[in-house]
Amino acid sequence: MEQQKTSIDILFDSVKPGGMYFVEDLETSYAPKYGGGHGVATTFVERVKASLDGMMLSKPTPYFMAYVYSVDCMKEVCAFTKKMPGESYD
Repeated sequence: MEQQKTSIDILFDSVKPGGMYFVEDLETSYAPKYGGGHGVATTFVERVKASLDGMMLSKPTPYFMAYVYSVDCMKEVCAFTKKMPGESYD
C-alpha cells in the first residue's frame, strides 16, 4: 500500500499528457495485514477519496492532482488520466 502512494508520487511526472497511470491491487487498502481496513485514513483508497474532494474544490492535493484530468476507478484499480496542455476540468 505504501508502494502505491510512493510510486504515483514519483512516477506520475513521467506520464505524457493524455496518458494514463494505473494503480492496482487496491484491495490492500482493506486488508489489515497491509495496515488497511475500512476507513483507515492512511490507505491509498482514502487518499483517492481525498484527492477527488480536492479536484472538485479546485484545491488539488497531493500535488500531482493539479495535472489530473480524470480518475476512473473499478474494483481493485484506479486510472489517473493526465491533462493535455491547456486542458481544464473546470
